[in-house]
Amino acid sequence: MKNITHVGLRAIGLRCQDLRALDLSGCRQIEDKGMRCIAGGLWELRVLRLNRLRKVMDEGVCEVMQCCRKLEDVELDETPNVSDKVLRGLAMYNPGLLRLSMKGCSFVTDGGVRDLVKGCGLLSSVHLSSCKQLTEGTVEALVEMLPRSLHTLDLSDCARVSGSTAPRKLATGCPLLKVLNLSGCLGLKASGLAWFGRPEAAESVANLRELRLGRLPDAVSTELAMELARPGLGVLSLQRAKTALRERSRHGRGGPQGDDSAPAGDAARGIIARSDVLLAALGGTQAVEEAAAGRGRVGASERGAQRRAAALREALLRDERAASGEWWAQDDEAVRGAAVVEAAARQDEREAAKEQFRFDGVEDTVGVSSEASSAGSPVQSRLA
Repeated sequence: MKNITHVGLRAIGLRCQDLRALDLSGCRQIEDKGMRCIAGGLWELRVLRLNRLRKVMDEGVCEVMQCCRKLEDVELDETPNVSDKVLRGLAMYNPGLLRLSMKGCSFVTDGGVRDLVKGCGLLSSVHLSSCKQLTEGTVEALVEMLPRSLHTLDLSDCARVSGSTAPRKLATGCPLLKVLNLSGCLGLKASGLAWFGRPEAAESVANLRELRLGRLPDAVSTELAMELARPGLGVLSLQRAKTALRERSRHGRGGPQGDDSAPAGDAARGIIARSDVLLAALGGTQAVEEAAAGRGRVGASERGAQRRAAALREALLRDERAASGEWWAQDDEAVRGAAVVEAAARQDEREAAKEQFRFDGVEDTVGVSSEASSAGSPVQSRLA
């Protein structure tokens, strides 16, 4: 669709005046003239997608906002020349806006977002990932102005959204929030993210179903994962370990930038495959443990399951550390992890064999005694 220009849009504007949705994403030849054609006739538009239009400026988009006043869903992803003027135009002429996506728009600032939410109080879905100028001021404006309508927020890769205040306000101030993506906001602190799992915020985050915190190496840890674990959460993304591992496995040794500390591709793929197997085995051993607890009796098989579960957890922990950057000890730890699991399995087999041997021995003894009593002793036979 690269060759569509304002001439084609003029025809659409004249002949399709009842059009409700228009998607011009990737039509690189469209300029502000094309925006004026939309503004001149498509006044019933509800959905407008203008993604990746590199020749479109603020003035053309604002003219559309001024004439098309029923817009509910607007996308301007990676349209690099738009700025806060568009946000102010939306706030002024489209107060019924429900969804906005401006991913990768570098000229959008906290002030523009604040003006937007002042005028568009019904906004429920906001996508502003990779908007490099946004800070925690954007979070404050969203929480302050949209506490009862916001249910989806994407601020991924907004590097200046940092600290602990922003996640704490989101956890305590948006009770209807269902989907939150803060992946790649490298300055966020674990103390703020932990609010999504704290009892004090339980009521505020009761509706949260999807939480994405990928690529946060300084904040995400086992302790944070334990804090965030709660019923009702459908998707929890802590991508860093496995994604980084798969990325490096695709590029082979040294990773995409030639980092000598990264493992070889085959070794990385081996860790991934073994982690999947370990997780499946761990699920089986935990099921055995739960069954034993339900019966109130622990035998050799249950004790073996407990040992295997401990060994599997230890091996998974080693894989997690290796995946998060401790590549130098990967091969040794992989061997040791496999050895631990194998040793636990052998120990389990020995315990089961011993218990079976004791059981068989008791049966044999009982059998001999019963035969002797039924046949009588040799002395009794002679006396008879």
